[in-house]
Amino acid sequence: MYKQRSYHKLIVVIKQNAFYLQFRHINQRVSKELFIKQVGERIREIRKEKKLSLGKMSLLSDIKKSNLSRIESGKTNITLGTLYTISQVLKVPVCDFFNDLAD
Repeated sequence: MYKQRSYHKLIVVIKQNAFYLQFRHINQRVSKELFIKQVGERIREIRKEKKLSLGKMSLLSDIKKSNLSRIESGKTNITLGTLYTISQVLKVPVCDFFNDLAD
């Protein structure tokens, strides 16, 4: 069971073709696993909005289809480099993956 703790909300700031991570203080109850799952679900949602199949995204990103599936289902932690690659393929800013997460 998780206790109420003080967390920071991840904010991605994009300046001059580089992105920076900032944290804003908020109070919330969320596990790391839930956060990873929500980011993966958001990636899947955006991919489907763009009408890209998992196979096509795999070809464009040079990320194995099985790895993309695991990312979207929240079964694996995603690196910032992979997150950046996915954002480039989907043509969205990295911060879109964090919008509307449970907070």
